Amino acid sequence: MEILRTFFIDPVNGNDNNSGLSTNSPVSTWNAANIGGTVLQPGDARLFKQGTINTPAGRFQFNLSVAPTSTNPVIFGSYGTSTQRAILDGLGTKDYAIFPPNNNATTTGAYVIVRDLEIRNFTVAGFWNAGTTTAETGHRVINCIVHDIGSTGAGNGIKMRGTDCAVISSTIYNTGLDGVFVEGARQYIGYNTIYDTGTQNTSPPGDDCIQAGNESPDSIVEYNVCDKTSRVWKQAILWLGHNSIVRNNKCYGSTEAAGLITLQNGSSMVAHGNFLQGTDGIYFLDSAGPCVASSNIIICTAQGTSDASSSGLDSNVAGHTFNNNTIIAMRRGIQAQGQRCLNNIIKNCTVMGIYAGTSVALEQTNCFYNNSTNIQSDTGVSLAINSTSIDIDPALDGNYVARTALVSRGGQDVNGGSDYYGNRFNNPPAIGAVQQYYAVNLQTPKLITDQTIGLGRTWATARRK
Repeated sequence: MEILRTFFIDPVNGNDNNSGLSTNSPVSTWNAANIGGTVLQPGDARLFKQGTINTPAGRFQFNLSVAPTSTNPVIFGSYGTSTQRAILDGLGTKDYAIFPPNNNATTTGAYVIVRDLEIRNFTVAGFWNAGTTTAETGHRVINCIVHDIGSTGAGNGIKMRGTDCAVISSTIYNTGLDGVFVEGARQYIGYNTIYDTGTQNTSPPGDDCIQAGNESPDSIVEYNVCDKTSRVWKQAILWLGHNSIVRNNKCYGSTEAAGLITLQNGSSMVAHGNFLQGTDGIYFLDSAGPCVASSNIIICTAQGTSDASSSGLDSNVAGHTFNNNTIIAMRRGIQAQGQRCLNNIIKNCTVMGIYAGTSVALEQTNCFYNNSTNIQSDTGVSLAINSTSIDIDPALDGNYVARTALVSRGGQDVNGGSDYYGNRFNNPPAIGAVQQYYAVNLQTPKLITDQTIGLGRTWATARRK
């Protein structure tokens, strides 16, 4: 990645008659005539002085001389030595913060990078591009804080349309609608903290922390913390898209009788290694098989009012595999509609461990403990129980099969794991979830460098390996 021109903006000590080409000669407004006004070129970086508050006359909207590329993107960011980010403040009256052009008559708004900024008090979105999912590519928001976005019926923290886009290491909260909304193939949403979404939805309150609208195939959603404790409506993560992976996220709170994580309208989707605590677990909605839910830890802290609103794993389509999950204290541990269920721990469920609505295969070892009913099926439903279902306590008291060798989980060998309370131990059990990774804590986003994921169409594949 090459930056050809860097312009420095300091609203306190800058002057629009300066060149803007050095920290000793900054301009005072981002669109000063001396630095080209609102027309940017590939390789331009416009950096705001850290610790300053920048308020646009309208929005930070710009045009492009020609389209940026993966090697010559356009960057909005910060400079200086302050511990505080530069702030872009909409004062509660401006609609969009960063507003790239979209597939206009002369160019396409691709490869716009926003990093190391605090964006607040805009009425519609912190970042928003109005392009199509095929015309734009490479947008990303990195290491930003985005908050207090929204007005009546509006307010996405970040809204992106395009392929190969990314939201990384950012904290997003108090948004009118979704925290992050994306459309397009090969998205990467990772290492973010997102909470208090849907402040404009009041009856009932809330909106998704992360949502993929329409189809967003071949994408990765990982290591995010999504907290819906105070905004219970909709999902922590709602993803639509074939061949996508949702893994190693931490999700808290309540939902609308779907799932804290809902994977919808896709095939070959994977939910792996997530930690969920609230009323619901993971739901495959209208998703053709084969999809997989594996090594997830799902703990119910407040049951919903119906079986459907408080299930650990659920699907309304047959053909999926639920394996090596640990599910605690739901109404129904698993709602199985023609699924393969193997090596799961299901404990303290108040209605039943596994409900079989259609034919279900219980393979290898599923461990049940202290459920009202372990297995229940509708009349005439076939249950293929291929091995023992064990009624034991899966806590660390010796009542599991200890393994001293490496255990394969999700295609990776791991030497360790956790029990259903998240305690680490060295000899993982043969059953239940193995929590291989830990998502970041609230408000401590991990900085991912450009070199970590690269630019362009190859990074998603590289991260998947």
